[in-house]
Amino acid sequence: NNNNNNGGGGGGVSAGDTSFDEDLGSGALHYGQTVSSGGGGFLGGEQRLASAGRDRLIHVYDASLNPDGTPGSYLLEETVDDHSAAVTAVRLAGTGAAARLLSAGADKSVVFRRLRALKKHAAVWGAAGGAAQDPSAVPPKKTSRYHQEVFPRGTVYGLDVDAAERYCVTVGADRRLRVWSVATGKAVRAYPAEEGAGEALAVRLDPSGGLAAVAHADRAVRVYDVKTGELVARARGHGEAATALAFSADCGRLITGGGDGCVCVWRLPAERADAARNRLAAAAAAATRQVP
Repeated sequence: NNNNNNGGGGGGVSAGDTSFDEDLGSGALHYGQTVSSGGGGFLGGEQRLASAGRDRLIHVYDASLNPDGTPGSYLLEETVDDHSAAVTAVRLAGTGAAARLLSAGADKSVVFRRLRALKKHAAVWGAAGGAAQDPSAVPPKKTSRYHQEVFPRGTVYGLDVDAAERYCVTVGADRRLRVWSVATGKAVRAYPAEEGAGEALAVRLDPSGGLAAVAHADRAVRVYDVKTGELVARARGHGEAATALAFSADCGRLITGGGDGCVCVWRLPAERADAARNRLAAAAAAATRQVP
């Protein structure tokens, strides 16, 4: 899910197995830099990878494992071409009939789409569709938009989806942190940045979904409470704006990378980290209760 701002004139996506230091293949090229990639969804072997570039295109690949559990071939499934300017961020959410493709772009838009079934699963879903009482219980035959929001000013730079895939967040030139429902594509909350923050360039949710780290043009990284919009932490140390953000798995640290070539590790406020861990524990307990 990391941004991949290649320096060359063309960009592509390469997949590798870190366990065996093996190159698993390369995806379709983007004409221009590959600016964002995202993976998601795993159910019955179904998994996807998506990449986006300055050429306005989004490539979606079949990242499913082979039947024997070995990595697949990452074949190109489809190319989506419905942005009118560079795509700045792309994320995947859900599986099966709930598979979604979300993207943001320099055309000031955020787009929500339902994904068609992977080619290898199309026949299975086709049979299920014939027997289904509810059409929404099966994937559509074609990938299609179910909501698009166009902002009056400025590029949307960053997009991330919470681990439970219920909502996503975006940031951009208007400096606001916006929260959206993945199910409907509608914005549910919007929080302004503090005075002087500048454009918001990147965003990342913590594993619990309760905190959002936002990189601003003033070179500071701010951490917000997603539910209330409260500013809970501010980190300054980069010589240029941060371009990459990540939380540690235990929610205790924030890792940032900037245009200055530096990587910084920040300790989050103890009470916020503890609250995030409690949310993770509650979510894990709820998931365990749902398993038959």
